[in-house]
Amino acid sequence: MRSNTRVKTMALGLAAMGVAGLSTVSIAWACSIGMDQERMTILEEEPTEPVDLPPAVTLRQEYIKRSQTPQREGCSERVTSCDDTAFLKLSVQGYDPEAGGLRFAIEGDYPDTLTIDPHPLVLYGEDRDVLFVWSDMDTMYEPIDATITATWVDAWGREGETSAPVQVRNDGARGGGCAVAGGAGSTGALVLGAAIGAMLLSRRRRVSP
Repeated sequence: MRSNTRVKTMALGLAAMGVAGLSTVSIAWACSIGMDQERMTILEEEPTEPVDLPPAVTLRQEYIKRSQTPQREGCSERVTSCDDTAFLKLSVQGYDPEAGGLRFAIEGDYPDTLTIDPHPLVLYGEDRDVLFVWSDMDTMYEPIDATITATWVDAWGREGETSAPVQVRNDGARGGGCAVAGGAGSTGALVLGAAIGAMLLSRRRRVSP
């Protein structure tokens, strides 16, 4: 019932290091995501058994994490390779991987990059969670107000009961800006600016006739 390929980890790239003006960008690590799910293999031969699937599962939103602009401490930026990636995890109660797979569907308002595979999935993690991952850097400010359902599918592709929809809401990422970490960043910038101004004023007075 399961496919032969399990994708347990996805490498989503490495962060880059750069310097722009007085701001610094620090290098980070690769984004590694554990995936306790896989596409279910659909049998091509004629069904040999009647449809016998469990009752509808129950979905619950565990968390949603949107993309984010580089994390800032004062005017220093910290970039990770997961900054442009969004995650949505749902818990699935009442699921038995031996009984079949689940076909997930989404409706409502959500970014175009949030796509859900229409192929049935088998969940083999102990917690029976499903994780949706999408590229969100260009859509992180778009809100999400959608519902997701899960429908049982047996080994021959025949459908069973559909879950009640779970509501998924998110206001989107917040804007950037030069953030303050304990006041040190903004204070340092003001002190530096004042010092430069004082030096220029002093020099101007010395050269004045």
